[in-house]
Amino acid sequence: ALPAFSGLVAQLGLSYTMLGATSFGVSYRRDLTYSYEELQPFFVDSSIGASIRQALGSRFDVIVSADRHRYEYQDLLTAPPSPSGRPRLDTTWNYAASFGYRLGREGRVAFGLSYWQRESTTKRFRDYDNLRLGTSISHGF
Repeated sequence: ALPAFSGLVAQLGLSYTMLGATSFGVSYRRDLTYSYEELQPFFVDSSIGASIRQALGSRFDVIVSADRHRYEYQDLLTAPPSPSGRPRLDTTWNYAASFGYRLGREGRVAFGLSYWQRESTTKRFRDYDNLRLGTSISHGF
C-alpha cells in the first residue's frame, strides 16, 4: 500500500570562515520522514539553509539564519484522491537570531528568537506563523 521511493537522500553542509571572526554556512538536506497522517504515512523533506556567525570578541557571538523546508507528502496507494486533486506540499520557513557565549572550542549557551511560518497546499488548518523565544546549550565531543 506504500508508494515506491527512489531518489537522492543526503545531508550536506559547507561553511567558510573569513578573518577568523565571521563564518558563512549553507546546508542542504533531503530525507524521508514519517508522518502521523494515516493516509500519508511519510513525506520527503527537502530543505536548504544559510547562516552567518559573527564573533564578538573571544567568547560572545551572534548567529542569524534562514531555512526553508518543503514537505512532499506521499499518499497511500489505496487512499482516495485529494478533494483538491493536488498533491499535498507543505512549506516551512524559519528565520532565527541568537546571542551566545562560547564554552571552550565546541560549546555554546545561547538565547534567541525564531520566527516560523508554514503553509500547506491542501491542509489549511496546518498553516501557522509564530515567534518563539528560547535558549539552547550545545557541546561537541
